[in-house]
Formats: sequence, C-alpha cells, structure tokens
Amino acid sequence: MIKEAQLGLDFNPTDSFVVSIFERNGFIFDNRYRLESVSGGLVHHMYRLVSAEKTMYLKIRGSIFSNLPDIQVDPNDIQFEKQAMNLLDQKLPGMFPHVLAYYANDHALLMTDVIPSGLTLERLFNSGTVSEEIMHACGKAVAKFHKAVEFSPPIRPDNDDITYSNNLLYRLGYLRIHEIDRVIERLKQMPRQVIFCDFSPKNIGVNANDEVTFCDLELVHFGNTIFDINFLASHILLHSKSVEEGSRRLTSFLAGYLSEVNTDLNEELSKVLILGIGLFRLDNPIIPYFLPINEKVKEKRILKIREILSNDVKPWSQIIEGMTYA
Repeated sequence: MIKEAQLGLDFNPTDSFVVSIFERNGFIFDNRYRLESVSGGLVHHMYRLVSAEKTMYLKIRGSIFSNLPDIQVDPNDIQFEKQAMNLLDQKLPGMFPHVLAYYANDHALLMTDVIPSGLTLERLFNSGTVSEEIMHACGKAVAKFHKAVEFSPPIRPDNDDITYSNNLLYRLGYLRIHEIDRVIERLKQMPRQVIFCDFSPKNIGVNANDEVTFCDLELVHFGNTIFDINFLASHILLHSKSVEEGSRRLTSFLAGYLSEVNTDLNEELSKVLILGIGLFRLDNPIIPYFLPINEKVKEKRILKIREILSNDVKPWSQIIEGMTYA
C-alpha cells in the first residue's frame, strides 16, 4: 500500500478509495510517485498522480453539487464523459484526454494529462502574456474540433435534449432578460451537432509551439456551434484589460476559426451570446468566477452589459468596451 509520506500535502481522502483505484490499475507506489488532491469543480473530485515520467488524473463524480447540497445529480453520468473522451480521442488524438481506465461502480475515470506544462489559457490571461498567435491557435483548435465531430451522433440516449436545455437555462435563461430569451428560442430552431460547451480558459491548455489542448468534457453534448464560439469569445473579452486588447484578441480568435471553417457567425446572435455569457460570469453568486477586478468595477460592467442588451442597436465598440476592464 502507498505510504502517507508519499501523498501530497493536500491529499486527505476520507478512506482508501482513491489509493485503491490506482493500485487496482496496477501501479506500484514507491518514492517515484506523488498523489495530490486538486480542485475538481461542482460535482467532481480530482486527484493527480505525478512521477518524473508522466502525470495522470483520476476524476470521481459525486452525487450532489458542492455549493448546492440539496440538488442531487447522477454519478453514473460520468459514463457520458468517458464516451465523449473516446470519441474525441479517436477523432483528434492528443488534443483531448485519453481514457486509461474506467471504473463504472466507482464513478471514476483515470485519464492522461493533456496540459503537461500546466499552462492554461486562464494562467496566460492572468499573467497578461496572451499573444495574438495564441488567440489564432485557439480559434483554429475550436474549428478543428467542430469539423471533426460534425457528423457524430449525440452523446446521451435522449439525443442530449435535457443537457441542451439545462445548459441554455443555467448559462443564460436564468437571467430572465427578454433579448437573451429571444436568442435562446432562435438557437433551439437552429441545427445542432456535438459541441464542447465549456471552453472556459481553465479548460484550455497551451503547450509547446502554441499547441492547444482541451480538458473537462463532462458537458460535451449535441448543441449549437455558435454557442461554443461565443462562450470562448466572451471570456476573451472578460479577460482583456482594454478595448484595444480585447479587439485584437477577439479578431485573432475569430480569424483562426474562420481559417478552418467557412461559416456565417451570425453577428446578431453572437453579440447577445457574448453579452449573456458575460453576465453569467459576472453576475452569478451561485457559481462565482474569478477575475482580477474589484467589486466596483464588476458592478460597473454588469450595469453596462445590461444597458447594451436593452438597446435595439448593439455596436461592437460598445460591447467590447462594456466587456473589458476599461
């Protein structure tokens, strides 16, 4: 059995469950390995197994939301994340985690590390070192993903209808803003395909030569590609410190996407989606999102975004100004 001294300092499992999963998978623990608990999200627990040669992750799905304990979730749903990983590992090997082991009874996945450098887009944003080349690479990577799964079937047996509706409700519909509700109804009439659904900067790795990878596939489902594109576009603006910086980054990201996919990005819908996702991140006490700004600046941005949404005309200049730090 693994010894206490070989566990990371922040590793404190309630029982030997985590260790037993690794050991059942044939790992012999000695001083070459370190086991750490890492942040896992609303319904998951994450553990990292580190050695000099490689890093692996164990993801365990729970049965309740960590910040909403009265809401039950099905831990068996981790099977759909495994299904998404297998699909994407086949379509785009190396861009997404590879499933090393699946323990259905334990609701657990053991997977490869696709961000070995530990350098995420979130860290780059926070350090102010995001180049236009990286933004262009992110756009190309999102487009390659959309092309690769364009004709893939839904992930869940219900054609992902519940996941699709819940995503639009909990990301946008809860705001109860007429303009956003109108866009949600339009999205429901548009074509759907497999989308990632959570292109948050923390889920995007930037490795050597600006190679982009993605992790955290639990929300992959049959949805609208325009949602995917503008989910990340909104975060790009939220993490920009000026109108000029936001404009450059957004332009580079969209140029990267369009270099791979010849499509109409639907400017009208995109504007509302960018603003709506902005409010989801800024005005959401249930799922707070970290940005290096004070409450006064945050409130100013929330009011500005709501004002723009209430206007019939929404110039890009106003949107970018309202979404960035300025």
